[in-house]
Amino acid sequence: MKVAGRVFAPTLIISTLLLALSACGTNQDDDDAPAPPPEAGVPSGTTLKLALLETSDLHANVLGYDYYRLAEDPSIGTDRAATLIKQARGEFPNTLLFDNGDTIQGTVLSDYQALVKPVQCGTLPVIYQQLEALKVDAAAIGNHEFNYGLPYLSQVTNVDFRIDGIAKGTPGTNPQAQADCAAPSFPFLSSNVLNAKTQEPIFQPWTILPRTFTATAADGSSISVNVNVGVIAFTPPPS
Repeated sequence: MKVAGRVFAPTLIISTLLLALSACGTNQDDDDAPAPPPEAGVPSGTTLKLALLETSDLHANVLGYDYYRLAEDPSIGTDRAATLIKQARGEFPNTLLFDNGDTIQGTVLSDYQALVKPVQCGTLPVIYQQLEALKVDAAAIGNHEFNYGLPYLSQVTNVDFRIDGIAKGTPGTNPQAQADCAAPSFPFLSSNVLNAKTQEPIFQPWTILPRTFTATAADGSSISVNVNVGVIAFTPPPS
């Protein structure tokens, strides 16, 4: 929804986790069974500090500029969030960056790219170009992602909605009806946006991110460990 005179401030949230690493295994549902030995190559007592970075409600605020007042606004802008992300990555050796949705709608620029001169199938909206440059690991689908209609969202996420009459883009933005349009390399997630006909999730509901992080062994030395990180996302109702 476009709200005249309202500016959405991008937010960067940083959370840190301290994890004790051990191998995962089954014990046949026997609580008295001995724990499995640590995975080979991961010494017992190894710990990992992981910083989770999250942007939320970017609302296509590419720059710190208020289009309604036609003036700079230092309180908003994904360019400023990028500076904070760079600082956080310098402080924490292990990070993951997520976008919490409500990303592609909210400014005159986003209206222009969706409604006035819609981006073509082979081009990303500028806000997604920014998130790609920031190396986002995964993104949630927010309720405002749907404001410009299903064909637009299907196109810019390159997700086939599997809905009769809904293609990726329109004849104006995808005249050749290409099966694949430009999209960021990170996955878009939503576990509760369902196809009304099949009751299956339209977007990928969850993902597993295999990552290599720097951990601390019991003797204080630094070692590299492989970790699989599970991510799930939920889309809130319209507001």
